[in-house]
Amino acid sequence: MNGLVNFPSRKKILAAYEALQFKKNEISEPDVALYSQWARLDPRLAEILTRFLSENWERLNPLKLNRLLQFQPWPSALGVLLEFAKKAILPERKKLFFFWAETVFCEIKKNSVWSQFFWGQRSLGGAAMFNDARFSSREYQKWKYLGLENLFNKNKFSLKYSPEIRVEILKILSQGKKSFTTRDYWNAIGQSISLRHAERDLMACTLIRREGATKGRRFRVD
Repeated sequence: MNGLVNFPSRKKILAAYEALQFKKNEISEPDVALYSQWARLDPRLAEILTRFLSENWERLNPLKLNRLLQFQPWPSALGVLLEFAKKAILPERKKLFFFWAETVFCEIKKNSVWSQFFWGQRSLGGAAMFNDARFSSREYQKWKYLGLENLFNKNKFSLKYSPEIRVEILKILSQGKKSFTTRDYWNAIGQSISLRHAERDLMACTLIRREGATKGRRFRVD
């Protein structure tokens, strides 16, 4: 099976929104398995389901989820959502969460080929599709998907960009500005590392030169 046999109507997607937010105790393992597939069609649903999982994973039976996912066309889609959900797990519960997630994905493989996580959201061959491939975050890449959207609290939890992708973002930032600050770069990578770490990135880059003292330092393209 290469995809969903029946695509959900907009009415069903909205009903899923409502259930995940206001009827949480009624959500069962079959619902989670199904909604994880629909999440590839609707970024808002993906966000809502991710938050639900971060708050309710302990009452979901991992063996049931495992069995159900094996009959879904995109079982690894739930893996992406859990990569974001785990950011909110309390430190003292993380070890248990990892065991739970391992059970959910026992014998379930990553996506078979590299593809965009969100289906039908990009113009074929457009700039957005190109950026998904070029700057895809680790949360998506782990499961062999491409994507940029942060599926959790955007003010508190950031995407994880590899050092290689941060260099690519830095190159683009350099092309668009005559000079920029550490904070400009930090914001460009979604504050995904500490401000001090961002400054170390800039200090190590041979493509730019530093101007000014630490407080007012700016960077220019050589």
